[in-house]
Amino acid sequence: MTSPTAQESTRLIPVARGNLPALGHAYHLWRHTLEFLDSLRAYGGVVRINIGTLPMYMVTDPELTRRVLTSESRHFETGGRMGDNLALIFGSGVGTINGDGHRRQRRILQPLFNRSYIAAHTDVMRDAVRGRVSGWREGIPFEAAAEMDRVMVAAFLTTLFGPTLPAPREEEFYRLLRTLMKGVMRKTVAPSWANRVMVTANREFDRALARLRQIIGDLIREGRQSPEAAGGVFRAMLAARDPDTGAGMTDAQIADEAVTMLGTTGEAPGTALAWALHEISRNPDIQRRVRSEVDTVCGGRPPGPADLAALEYTRCVLTEVMRHHGPGYLFTRWTTAPVDLGGYLIPAHANVAYSQYIVHHDPAVFPDPQRFDPDRWLPDAPTVSRSSYLPFGLGSRQCLGENFSWTAMLLTVAEIAARWDLHPHRSRPVKPVASTTVRPHHLTITPRARTTGPGAA
Repeated sequence: MTSPTAQESTRLIPVARGNLPALGHAYHLWRHTLEFLDSLRAYGGVVRINIGTLPMYMVTDPELTRRVLTSESRHFETGGRMGDNLALIFGSGVGTINGDGHRRQRRILQPLFNRSYIAAHTDVMRDAVRGRVSGWREGIPFEAAAEMDRVMVAAFLTTLFGPTLPAPREEEFYRLLRTLMKGVMRKTVAPSWANRVMVTANREFDRALARLRQIIGDLIREGRQSPEAAGGVFRAMLAARDPDTGAGMTDAQIADEAVTMLGTTGEAPGTALAWALHEISRNPDIQRRVRSEVDTVCGGRPPGPADLAALEYTRCVLTEVMRHHGPGYLFTRWTTAPVDLGGYLIPAHANVAYSQYIVHHDPAVFPDPQRFDPDRWLPDAPTVSRSSYLPFGLGSRQCLGENFSWTAMLLTVAEIAARWDLHPHRSRPVKPVASTTVRPHHLTITPRARTTGPGAA
């Protein structure tokens, strides 16, 4: 048990209002997600909510959230309701295991996700993105969230398995992942009794998981039999060795890591890109600045790693998208012992949650948090608290796929800006809906071919 500092004293953990019989706060968390999360900040640094009758301790203070992820992380293992449900999909992948197993897997996988390795795969990733973006039709609107999910799934599948994966298999991966990730959030926020009666939804989840595991297992067997035919990061995973022991990964470990990578690097960056298209399409000045930067940096040629590093303003737009719009909003941990967190006494074996949305919309950290302002991230702008910016987490469990996600998102925006002017299909406000990520509901974008500039048709 950790001890409070001299400035901290034991605080009673309040219970949020709106606790309903049998449901607890699950109804508010599911139906009014962002409004409910915003309301929790008023209770103090930690507030208790109930999922059914199960207590969950929500950390709302940015500094306490940082402690959970960094200096106090030894007391907060991966797990809790969301972590346990993710483990149904990811198995014992690096995102769900703890202790020595986590450290070992991270040591093996880390080289496959550093900047230089991802840079070496930029060309195949870019070609996958271009294959989707160049297929848009002039003046024909598309649903942004679904399309950006497909772009990211295509980019990552190409990076993971190489460019020869058949298109029908790519579409099947997309559908399976959507079913599974939606199921995870449903299982997380619904009371246990409600999950038990959702028979049809649970069967769909189980079928999708079995099919995804079957596909991955087949690919692993094919890769073991013909290593020269395996492509991308997958080939490197088959050959990867623990730098300390020289041991490789078993087929089960490779399957868990492949599914983990697919689940964590598809929907979140896809959702962020959908929101980016929303902001770019409805803000002519932002669109002009992004387009001008892409034209200046790339000059009409395919963007490479050096070009992506030079897209300063475009990166600011994406940085602000991930602050303002999420995409993540709820993550859970499991306490290994009683913990004193800033004077709040949290019991052992408790579900502890933190929210990127709560931290990123705290006015004490990000002034005027409801305003979308990419300029707040420019180098010469007033300093913002980067220690409270956590779209990829913090500490020893920071997302391994961060470099991939940045590369894929910057490539996608650059490819779109070089070819298309974007316009909102409808003028009505876009509603954010919390699923696995905070997704824009019925966001449709109309692309118009550019008539000027290096990328003009």
